[in-house]
Amino acid sequence: MGFLVWAFSMGLLEKKGLEQTGSEPKERYPQARRPLIFRMLALLAAIYSGFALYVFFFADGMIFLPPAVGYEHTPEQDETAVLLTASDGNTIAARYLHNPNSRITILFSHGNASDLGSILPNLQLLRDAGYSVFAYDYPGYGHSTGKPTEGGTYRAIEAAYAYLTTELKIAPETIVAYGQSVGGGPSTFLAANEPLGGLILQSTFATVFQVVVPFRILPFEKFPTVKRIDRIDCPLLLIHGTQDRTIPFSHSEELLAAAVAPKQLVPIVGADHNDILWVDGVTYLESIESFISGLE
Repeated sequence: MGFLVWAFSMGLLEKKGLEQTGSEPKERYPQARRPLIFRMLALLAAIYSGFALYVFFFADGMIFLPPAVGYEHTPEQDETAVLLTASDGNTIAARYLHNPNSRITILFSHGNASDLGSILPNLQLLRDAGYSVFAYDYPGYGHSTGKPTEGGTYRAIEAAYAYLTTELKIAPETIVAYGQSVGGGPSTFLAANEPLGGLILQSTFATVFQVVVPFRILPFEKFPTVKRIDRIDCPLLLIHGTQDRTIPFSHSEELLAAAVAPKQLVPIVGADHNDILWVDGVTYLESIESFISGLE
């Protein structure tokens, strides 16, 4: 778009000069080259505009990769099953793994290629570590209705938070939002807008588009986590594999630098995006336990 604005303004200036002086302006480029230059600029502007429009309308389809549904979700088959209604009318499938001995409830947001079925072992691990755990599926995932979108994840986590604080009467200061990968987007959104006891981000990004291109090339973003991180007023824990090939470790370093709340970054040395538990599960669990102990 910038190319078009420049080309248009140059044309206006030339026209204005002719009207004021009544003479031909001094040629900046030879007459034969000028049409070629403007055609090239117009072509570049058209390519950029087409690319920006494509990303604007189709980015959600590239970000979200819901797996085939592989779990049942009725109280008769799963006593942890919960159904919520988001503000946009979508039904949100959720699970509540209650630990009666815990004061802390972890509100878990999963990655872009997971659902409540595939993350169940992770939820049970956190419950067995001593915490109550509440997790939900994004619209279009598992048994949640609707289509996966950035805004849909925000409305889903808002519905989950409302259920915890209103229906279950859980105090906000005892809720820790936990976002894994793309789940860091809605988790940070919630922490920037609602009171929480803490925020944990595992293998998440500064912004989605920076995962593909390390510098900004578009006038809009998806999940601008780094722009929201300085608005949270609860303690922050970042966990990231140093060899992450999906979302580089540098994203957590950027988030750490931008955050103003009490903050820490725990590197899992040698871990990629999805193998943190296998590479160094001890450091992973100890960092969470130490973080939550500090909150209590």
